[in-house]
Amino acid sequence: IDISEGGMLLSRFKLDELVKGNRLNLKPLIQIGGSYPFAQGEVIQIVPHKDEEYSNARIVFLNKSNNWSRFIHYLVKIEDLKFGLSSYELIGSSIQMTNIRQQINICADSDITVLICGESGTGKELVAHTLHNRSSRAEKPFVSVNCASISRDLLESELFGHVKGAFTGAHRDHEGLFVAANEGTLFLDEVIEIPPNVQAKLLRALEQREIRPVGSSQKQKVNARIISATNRDIATALSSGAIRRDFYYRLCTMQISIPPLRDRKEDVPSLVAHFLNYYRQSLKKTVRSVTPEAMDILYQYNWPGNVRELESVIRRALVLEDANYIRAFNLPRNLLTMHSPSIIEDFPTLKGLEDKLIKEVLESVNGNRVKAAKILGISRQGLYRKMKHLK
Repeated sequence: IDISEGGMLLSRFKLDELVKGNRLNLKPLIQIGGSYPFAQGEVIQIVPHKDEEYSNARIVFLNKSNNWSRFIHYLVKIEDLKFGLSSYELIGSSIQMTNIRQQINICADSDITVLICGESGTGKELVAHTLHNRSSRAEKPFVSVNCASISRDLLESELFGHVKGAFTGAHRDHEGLFVAANEGTLFLDEVIEIPPNVQAKLLRALEQREIRPVGSSQKQKVNARIISATNRDIATALSSGAIRRDFYYRLCTMQISIPPLRDRKEDVPSLVAHFLNYYRQSLKKTVRSVTPEAMDILYQYNWPGNVRELESVIRRALVLEDANYIRAFNLPRNLLTMHSPSIIEDFPTLKGLEDKLIKEVLESVNGNRVKAAKILGISRQGLYRKMKHLK
């Protein structure tokens, strides 16, 4: 890895030395490249070498900085080693994804509330993680809660905590998610599913930075940044009263809207490459690409499940594939039929394959059924039954 500033080489070291010395896997970061703010007013750019895949990179200081300890510290905190540095990176070079990255860079290191909107599977939590990892709170907890998955009766207790005896079953004090996320980030997924009475208490927590556990008369100061997300239409939710207007305005200092994958299909090849690289090692596969026919099918499909569906399709294809590239017939049937019904029609049925095998074996032994049954590994009676249904 070459470290340079202003065109001047500052240092050069081997990747395995950095990995060993700092317990850091830079390979996915090198693969993706990009610019990263790693301290106030300081930016680095990681440029992959094109001649050697995943092995070399140039790390360029875009403005004056020689604080190596802070630089290495930043790289280490980008992502936990066991997940790989690319786990929380946004993949794609479309205009929409470029705009989202710009929005993240603008608001990441501030404490403003951010509302992330988008269909299910578009990567709302990924954006929330990126906001957290690019902020000064990155070393502190990132606590995520799906508000739709918790009973309305228990949600207040989960968020704010409760004291012993506050309600039936409260056998001990419980610290809520606000306390768990203190000094870090609390991500409220499906935030519109929060009932109005809890919205009012959340509004106070946001404005006053204090909470009161259920059953307690004591207030508690908290300092957690709030990032929220929803897959519902905001205008409809406001008009129906599903979300209070004052609560919405407090949640949405800045809104980031993630487009569905069907509206940024130019990102499909990059996402496919990312998921191939991400899963092939754990699945012990040698697959490195997809055939042009398979890529065309992936590109033409509308992806109602968005990036999450694409990830599942690639993982499934990797499990099924035994070649060095994913072929079209290892994609799910619904993708194949929507792209070209003839692809499905060209595949023989299991019954057809069986009939063909029986005929070939019988021909090879001149119709001797005893020999044919032995070759096929079935009884003579079984062969006779199957021969009755031969076309």
